[in-house]
Amino acid sequence: VGQISLNAGSNTIVIKKQWGYINVDYIEVSNTTGGGGNDDGDNTGGGDDGGDNTDGGAGGGTPTTLFLEAEDATLIGMTTNSTISGYSGSGYADGMTDNGDEVRFSVNPAGSSYNVYIGYLSWGNTQQNYLVVNGSQQSNSYPPTNGTFSELSLGIIALNANQNNILSIKKEWGYIKVDYIRLEPVSGANLKISSNIKTLGGINFYSPKNSSSAVLQNVGTTNTTVYIRSIAGYLLKTLNIPVRVTKIVYLNPGAYIITTMDASGKKIEKMMIN
Repeated sequence: VGQISLNAGSNTIVIKKQWGYINVDYIEVSNTTGGGGNDDGDNTGGGDDGGDNTDGGAGGGTPTTLFLEAEDATLIGMTTNSTISGYSGSGYADGMTDNGDEVRFSVNPAGSSYNVYIGYLSWGNTQQNYLVVNGSQQSNSYPPTNGTFSELSLGIIALNANQNNILSIKKEWGYIKVDYIRLEPVSGANLKISSNIKTLGGINFYSPKNSSSAVLQNVGTTNTTVYIRSIAGYLLKTLNIPVRVTKIVYLNPGAYIITTMDASGKKIEKMMIN
């Protein structure tokens, strides 16, 4: 079903009807937290794996929480400010008003599956802005914080472990002040891409392990529109993917129908398990 967080002690887990019509046999809960001992180098457990694992400069073989201050990032079209109190560090990134404005973070993590959170401030209406991960962008809604700094979850992202990664908060509508990005490793998980990449027309798609995201890559020769539907046929997402562009979409665990067109314009479909 997926990965959940439980409190130490007693917890209640319920399988509850949405559409219904299943017979429930059992639930199996396994601990995903890495154990001790000598690790094999994939950063999923404890011990010394002998790897580089800079984790944004922190070092060590086990992924740790990464805290990236906006005032230390590369600011494109924006400036640092410290007028409004309540920020972390020494200030925040301000002035996201023009197309191309961006707060660009560079990180070299030990792991590859992270929950991403943003500290920000805004007034008035909900704003839409992009989270860009290594060139793939996802639009997120930013509710108004009424002039105080707050934290918002942007979902789970896939990063390249032990390599430099670029994360950006980029203007779509703008008008937010960016305080920080916090990357929280998914407990016990080092996201790895399945070798069983499915291909549909010019689109490669796969679901990383232990993640609520799916990755779609246009390896064809023409810009392509991809439709993601539930098994019941409900349209969930429409993605326009240019040539040589990779997009990350956030999906709950389950089965989905991926639909696109082949080179001749014929509709083709395939199932994806996320």
